[in-house]
Amino acid sequence: MTLGLAGLAADQRIDIVSHWPTWWTFPFLLLSRHLQVGALTARQFEQERLPFLPVIEVNQYSAACAFAERGLGVAILDSMSGLYARRHGLRVVPVDVEGGLDLAIVWPLNRGLGRVARQLESGLVHELSHTTE
Repeated sequence: MTLGLAGLAADQRIDIVSHWPTWWTFPFLLLSRHLQVGALTARQFEQERLPFLPVIEVNQYSAACAFAERGLGVAILDSMSGLYARRHGLRVVPVDVEGGLDLAIVWPLNRGLGRVARQLESGLVHELSHTTE
């Protein structure tokens, strides 16, 4: 399953960096576990032994995008939602992790990727790259 975060320029790839273990303390938004995509996302986190502690669980990708646009957190979205996030004026950046989750970062066009979001993406990539080896 392909997932995504709310963030950066669409053509920029994220390198693996080391901001673990505190990435999960930053606010992130996910689709609710009551939805199939949300349940799959939660299961992926749990299988990789990653903390699944979203500050907000939403029922629609558009709500996650709206919260991310307002700066309330970084949205972790599936690939289809990432396509629609672009249509709402957000940027989507794929995060490459071999053999693991494909993530993307979704962020407002008029803002740079904040420190918190950078640390979240770095921690996710770092941890996922080590748990899938």
